Amino acid sequence: MDLQKIGTKIRVTRVGKGLNQENIATELGISITAYSKIERGKTNISILRLDQIAKCLDVSVVDFLIEQEVRKGEGMESITSNLEVENLLLRKEVTHLNKVIETKDEMICLLKKSMD
Repeated sequence: MDLQKIGTKIRVTRVGKGLNQENIATELGISITAYSKIERGKTNISILRLDQIAKCLDVSVVDFLIEQEVRKGEGMESITSNLEVENLLLRKEVTHLNKVIETKDEMICLLKKSMD
């Protein structure tokens, strides 16, 4: 069992559902630091804990344990590449940051109007 791959799959699933580490750590009754170590593959994870995380994320434990494949052209390619995962996470983070910037700009406009 590759802890780093499992942790990456957990992180991708969590981010895809719009949750942060604090949400999951609180539900599990553990510290954010302890949960972060799970996502980074820095701590051994029991099947029981993996099952708890899967329930928090509304997925199956199997989703974290199997290689996921997608069709590309004629053949099959694994999507467990760290670069692909990091690219997905970065795109989601950019989307989130753009929303934050948009909200900030709206607040600035409202503040300016209230000062006039």
